[in-house]
Amino acid sequence: MDRELRQVGRPLFTQKQAIGTSEMILWAARAPYLQANHAALVDFMEDMLRVLQWYADPPNHEEAVDIVAKFTKQPRSYYDSWLFTKKDYFRDPEGLPNLNSLQANINTQQQLGFLKTAFAVKKYADLSLFIQAAKRLQ
Repeated sequence: MDRELRQVGRPLFTQKQAIGTSEMILWAARAPYLQANHAALVDFMEDMLRVLQWYADPPNHEEAVDIVAKFTKQPRSYYDSWLFTKKDYFRDPEGLPNLNSLQANINTQQQLGFLKTAFAVKKYADLSLFIQAAKRLQ
């Protein structure tokens, strides 16, 4: 979204065109940790969902951009036209990862040699924390 860069360059392809919908950033923890800290993690996810909804709410756009600009020490003009809008990366309102996209990303990484083997994402995914936290906000 950098205006100066867009004046002198052009995209050859997008990440989505190259690998499809991506789901490359996720939260992970081992099962014993999740079990031992279940209540605190649901509380944390509730807070995370609340702030995600706040940042994505259009009436909060100006303040949200100001917060990010101050944090990154960049002019707000870098962010104003796209951050927390439909031009930004998709964020599920309930914080849920797209497991089908994640599986496709894992498979692609394995095919390209970044991973020795692929694995079944859904076998290891536990979305219960997100689901419980989202129910609290309804």
